Amino acid sequence: MKKKFLLNQVNKEPYIDLNIKDLQKWNKLDEITYAQMQRQKYKYEFFQKAFDLIYDNTIVGDYFEFGVHRARTFRFAMSQAKRRNMKKIKFLAFDSFEGLPDVNNNIKQNDKFKKGLLITSENKFKNYIKNFNFYKNNVKMIKGFYEKSLNKKLIFSLKKQNTKACLINFDCDLTQSVDQALKFSMNFLQEGTILYFDDYFSSYKGNPNKGIPNIIKKRFKKSKFNIVEYLNIGYAAKSFIVYNK
Repeated sequence: MKKKFLLNQVNKEPYIDLNIKDLQKWNKLDEITYAQMQRQKYKYEFFQKAFDLIYDNTIVGDYFEFGVHRARTFRFAMSQAKRRNMKKIKFLAFDSFEGLPDVNNNIKQNDKFKKGLLITSENKFKNYIKNFNFYKNNVKMIKGFYEKSLNKKLIFSLKKQNTKACLINFDCDLTQSVDQALKFSMNFLQEGTILYFDDYFSSYKGNPNKGIPNIIKKRFKKSKFNIVEYLNIGYAAKSFIVYNK
């Protein structure tokens, strides 16, 4: 009996149900749905772990998100903060609410980074998070393309409120946008801040000398802070933890 059982198990190679019947009639909608289900699952698991780390280390601060298309990860952050009864945390949404800007080399970075894509209007964003009414007074939307919106006036205003970040989500795709967002965010780092770069390997085919990895290296070279690698997320994202030099 044992031999027969083992033989049956071998016949189940590769031990994972590949759902061949589904693949026979696989279409574009299936492709998109499958990809998003996988990607969002990995991202949600990251937010669970990140907020565990924040809670366990008593890292007091606010959540920053640069690029809030469809408010998916924004909602992940809000739900995880609520599960830990983080009542004072604020959620800052930085977005043009007009889609990706034209930085002259969008397609060179990635042929999916076309000008105007990934639009979520202010009203749609508000609608996506409307059920999180327990945080309705904790959300701040900062509208505009970063070269104008991330200005000295905003820095002064946030510093006046003693703002520090516990988790910063850079999900703005373009290398230039990530650079502008990271430069701005350097003003609000503290020991323990978690940095999440959603498109770490998505620009310039992951070339560390051209894309987001290079920007991170340059920004922290002269900073009073340093970073250590934390978690890899899905196929292209990476996170870091900030610490004092």
